[in-house]
Amino acid sequence: MAESKFLGQVGIYGSGDVVIRLAEESDGQYAVVKSWSQKTGIVLGDVA
Repeated sequence: MAESKFLGQVGIYGSGDVVIRLAEESDGQYAVVKSWSQKTGIVLGDVA
């Protein structure tokens, strides 16, 4: 479910210098699972 919402947000908000991140929370810490930007496309982990 989160994956499909993530890909939907990419199409709606992915322009310019925007970076969209899909993250998981565990014990108050967030880990970026996938990121997307116009420059990099979808990548595993965080777009630096």
